[in-house]
Amino acid sequence: MNRVYRALTAVVCATAISSKSLAADLGGNCCADLEERIAALLAELAVKSGNVQAAINPTAHANADNNARLLSVAISNILGSVTSGPLSSGTPVAGQGPMNLGGAEYAPSPKTFSSLRSGQPGVWATTFGTTASFDGNATRSSADADFAGGIAGVQWRASPDILIGAFAGGAQSDFETRSAIEVVDTKYVLGGLYARYEASPIFVDFSATIGWSNSDSTSYLLTNVALPTQQRASGSFDGVFVVPSIEVGTSVPIGYQAELIPSVTIRYLHQHFGGYTLQGQTIALGIGERDLSAMEERVQLALRQVLTPGFEITLSGGAVFYQRLSDGDVRFSILGVTGIDNPLATESETGGFVEAGFRFDLGPAAFLYGNAEHMTTGEINATTGTLGLSVRY
Repeated sequence: MNRVYRALTAVVCATAISSKSLAADLGGNCCADLEERIAALLAELAVKSGNVQAAINPTAHANADNNARLLSVAISNILGSVTSGPLSSGTPVAGQGPMNLGGAEYAPSPKTFSSLRSGQPGVWATTFGTTASFDGNATRSSADADFAGGIAGVQWRASPDILIGAFAGGAQSDFETRSAIEVVDTKYVLGGLYARYEASPIFVDFSATIGWSNSDSTSYLLTNVALPTQQRASGSFDGVFVVPSIEVGTSVPIGYQAELIPSVTIRYLHQHFGGYTLQGQTIALGIGERDLSAMEERVQLALRQVLTPGFEITLSGGAVFYQRLSDGDVRFSILGVTGIDNPLATESETGGFVEAGFRFDLGPAAFLYGNAEHMTTGEINATTGTLGLSVRY
């Protein structure tokens, strides 16, 4: 990469001396600090062969696998809300329950902990949003991303112990490095199937999500084979992703209209990104197709607590483990010269999350639900919120 810096420094400084506008764009004494500025812009994603040298910022490529990852967090939280029935499935009776509510004590039914059997077939709709920050390092810039979207679904009971459903929706994300040298706007269309099986007190949740994405990317391209040597380049590309997930847990009633729910989740993420061209003012950089796959595991403990009949909260937290299974290589070409680089900083991450959710019954046939989760790992800090309505049919 030092050869790229030296070559680009020489070319850009020579151009800057004869171009007042470029010198102004680079700021002040451009030749004195250009190497530092190129380092901030480019990191390690570069083409270099003989006299042909070019580079772009690798940050969006390094974080590409996090798109489906963050979407899957929102979807998982939503499905957890709509497949779980009310904990307070008993009826007010005098002198028998563990809680006194307005003069009558509340006695849970024998199957209070079996949230599936007290859940409801019906239709539901949810909005969600995520804000995330990505730490920079020696090979990439710090960046931020915002996701917003909505999904709707329908679920029905296949048997007394099995609930199944389907959902579809869309989302949009805005990714930008904090130095504004790279921006990626993406639209998503997604759908999937899910199911819950419960053999008290064990439950198994399964879901499979498939989605399509279209991204518009804008980045700075630096090269020594065209003028200007720093060009704003843009391009569009499509992608698909598949995310199957399984969660196994159990319910432990602890009295006082509360239960503990320890569980383990395993999620596989696979994404394919099509090839595209970043077109600058006078030159283009080709980006090849790319496949990324990863595994994520979560170990968590949740507490569900009835505050009043028809209103309950859930508090949970746990550990997150993430492993990248693919090589992460990016293949690119310019003027017939090709290169391969890998902008991924780490092969695995470990972190944790905390979450708070609620359920509020609007009557026997409808309820509101929502939650907020904050996740932090070695590379990401992300907060996801959901809010939805479910109606029995």
